[in-house]
Amino acid sequence: MRMSATKFSVYVPTGDDFNEHADTYTKEISEKFGGCTEIPFNGAWIDPATHQIVRDFGVILYTYVDGLRDSEAREFFTQLANRIKTELAQQSVLISEEPAKIDFI
Repeated sequence: MRMSATKFSVYVPTGDDFNEHADTYTKEISEKFGGCTEIPFNGAWIDPATHQIVRDFGVILYTYVDGLRDSEAREFFTQLANRIKTELAQQSVLISEEPAKIDFI
């Protein structure tokens, strides 16, 4: 049955402290929203101080949330991103929110 949902994602860089925290992040998302998918990513950005390309490698953690829980998920992912930023010593951490239509077949 097709249902409307919102996909919430957080991009977690796989730096030095990643392995220490990775399972915790996945477990917290799964316990709160019923599951979590992990997808590796490669990315790049321009460092404003040096104007050089910085390459990032990491994992996208995401889950689908019933639209009635969007506010709760938004707050949860914002708090999680702030924690990741601190725990992994990042300048910033990307979170995203996208409307979705999903089916469990």
